[in-house]
Amino acid sequence: MNEVRVALVSPYSYTYPGGVGRHVEALAEGLIGRGDDVRLFAPYDPDDRLARVMHRGVRPEPRPAPSYFVSLGRTVGIPANGAVSNLSFTPHAVSTLGHAVRDGGFDVVHVHEPNAPVVS
Repeated sequence: MNEVRVALVSPYSYTYPGGVGRHVEALAEGLIGRGDDVRLFAPYDPDDRLARVMHRGVRPEPRPAPSYFVSLGRTVGIPANGAVSNLSFTPHAVSTLGHAVRDGGFDVVHVHEPNAPVVS
């Protein structure tokens, strides 16, 4: 089987993990285990004062990014339907992802949560 170059896109912060983020990580690990070349594009919030302000005092998990991870910048915690969605609304995120999709030579771009604004 030939190696497939896959871009996985998640609009949710890697350091405020939830169901979609965990699913995307498991998918990345599974594809890498098959021998595919994977990049996971998602926002990443460092554990600092700005992150706590943007997320109403909640600290991000201290998670080192894997080698296949590409940060799309910081997020803002948006309350919705009894939960909080940690989404990026920055031009940096759109620009980084746009360049990667145009120039990355991906065979597949798998977008998670296409209804989420901006990144997806």
